[in-house]
Amino acid sequence: MSYGDSEAELVVFSAKRNRLEVLVDEIQEDIESGGGEFIGPYKPPVVDSNQLREFLTHLQNPDSGGEKFDESYNWLFDVADSEENLEALATIAQNEQPVFARKFNISGGREIKLALSFQLPEEIFATAKVGKKTHQKGNGYDPYTWDPSADTVPSHPDGW
Repeated sequence: MSYGDSEAELVVFSAKRNRLEVLVDEIQEDIESGGGEFIGPYKPPVVDSNQLREFLTHLQNPDSGGEKFDESYNWLFDVADSEENLEALATIAQNEQPVFARKFNISGGREIKLALSFQLPEEIFATAKVGKKTHQKGNGYDPYTWDPSADTVPSHPDGW
């Protein structure tokens, strides 16, 4: 028997640490009040304006050399997925400000919807990756999924 469970990775970032912390507290309260499960918020390393400029240069020209970014900076690549986020990062670098980020891993269906339905304040940016995790149970391979919140009894497509 197997069943699927939705999961999401939420990254919020800003040059304004205090505003970011307020939003993170609100997100946590929303998830907890809805009975959701989450891990985080993780605090990736702060990226200073010089590192940020190096990163943006690297995105434009990957062969430029420059500073190498280790795994702890992977969130930068995640948030650079949209034109809006790239413009925000460029503005932050231009203003000589550091970038602060917080990262959540959220489980569940309704909980993810609740966690991602917040009002995004000005000067705070976000990106989310939503996926489905499949759990396999039993001794053999089971190619069918079962969602315990939607199905009451798992059944085989042939009716047995």
